[in-house]
Amino acid sequence: MLVTRVILVLGLALFISEANGFLSSTHWRLTKLSRFHTLRKILEDVIKKPDGMKILSSIQTGWIQQKLDHFNTGDTRYFYQRYYVSTRYWSSSAGPVFVYVGGEDELVSGYLAGGEIVELAKKYKALLLGLEHRFYGKSMPTDGMKLENIKYLSSRQALQDLKNFHLYISNQYRLTSYNKWVLHGGSYPGALSAWGRSKLPNLIHASVASSAPLLATVDFPQYMEVVAASLAAPEVGGSALCRDSVKEGFQTIETLIESKQFDKLKNDFVSCKGISSPNDTAQFVEDLAGVFTFVVQYNDENSWMDIRKVCGYMTNTAKSSYERLRDVNSEYMRQTQLQCIGNSYQGYIASLKWDQVDPTGYANARQWYYQTCTEFGYYQSCEKETTCVFSTRITVSLMINICQEVFDIPPEQVYKNVASTNEYYGGKSLGVSRIVFPNGSIDPWHVLSILKNQTSGEVAVFMKGIAHCGNMNPSEPNDPISLKNGRKEIDSLVGLWLNSY
Repeated sequence: MLVTRVILVLGLALFISEANGFLSSTHWRLTKLSRFHTLRKILEDVIKKPDGMKILSSIQTGWIQQKLDHFNTGDTRYFYQRYYVSTRYWSSSAGPVFVYVGGEDELVSGYLAGGEIVELAKKYKALLLGLEHRFYGKSMPTDGMKLENIKYLSSRQALQDLKNFHLYISNQYRLTSYNKWVLHGGSYPGALSAWGRSKLPNLIHASVASSAPLLATVDFPQYMEVVAASLAAPEVGGSALCRDSVKEGFQTIETLIESKQFDKLKNDFVSCKGISSPNDTAQFVEDLAGVFTFVVQYNDENSWMDIRKVCGYMTNTAKSSYERLRDVNSEYMRQTQLQCIGNSYQGYIASLKWDQVDPTGYANARQWYYQTCTEFGYYQSCEKETTCVFSTRITVSLMINICQEVFDIPPEQVYKNVASTNEYYGGKSLGVSRIVFPNGSIDPWHVLSILKNQTSGEVAVFMKGIAHCGNMNPSEPNDPISLKNGRKEIDSLVGLWLNSY
């Protein structure tokens, strides 16, 4: 019953967010669904165990008072940040501390119930912690979505939150230098985990930085290139025919756009409104491409669609490539229970401008887009000279212009912000030991991470056929051998670093 109740609560939160305009694009909705499926997978795995309820009930929720601006000693404003604790596997006062680092979304206690971090905690008898990122979930300052306050949302402030959290937990549980802290994070939290080890070396002993995009970049066309390559990868059910069919389908869409057959596109892909304006047309092709990029990024991590299934649609010789695209879109709508797809640029802008705090703690679109404008970029463009199979209407200029329209950050400042991030953190050159970088070949984000060993203490674990943060999920008997071997290497390194120092 607990699993059902959690799923219903998350589904209700998704509905509320959709109704309030928080999820007006395919990208944000699918990202939410992916995390929902991941959490469900963890909970379903835990609930099957004889002590499943005890595991879940052992996770405690706490709140720590944090300064709103750590870098201004004269600013006394503060907010409360949510964290979680599980002492279930901590059997020794000298045991290590494993921290699940929160990122660009709500962090719920269920993430400390299962998955790689819990499996490692059981083995190494670690105290388990989870720290929600500032300005996400329930860790939201008063009026935190307002433009004058959201400026305190940054990775640098988040690392100071982690520093204070270290002191707070150390006092609460009487920890000493013998209690080695190991950060675990995936995607942006993976980068935070690496940066935590780099910037707080006296506090953080080691890090597992999964799918960590360390190199900030404004224009990121390589993302789309990996998507194209993954759609053609036979080890995950892809093929050259599948990839080429997607490209041909989008070329047909481009022909229809050029001939101004907007009503046909609207009807065939069930758009909520017309898509004839240039920005709406761009939003339409980006939303449709988002279905495919989502399937690739989270391949085998969602129950409803993976590369093998989508390529089954895209290689149906009884239909044209255009009709196959339409079938994939229909399946997406069926699975997400959408009556129509927004495809509205102004609707998307309105959702990003929405500056009211979401009482469910579920909204994240405005916050994350702000961080891309002020720190990371990561704009996934589709350019003519690349192997992108989608529409060249998906441009970096359109994406960075949103920074100006929503946050009053001009394009030239976005480039300066991204350069500042790389200068501060070092890009792919961290120069610090005891970090492991797990990445999967199917995951488009691996391009911005560490793929080869830098030193004996900066170790890359590259897993063929594995998607975004695949190693962080609960292990299963039928996991690919590359994933099993990758987890073994991560386990070995964590053990080595805990026992050797």
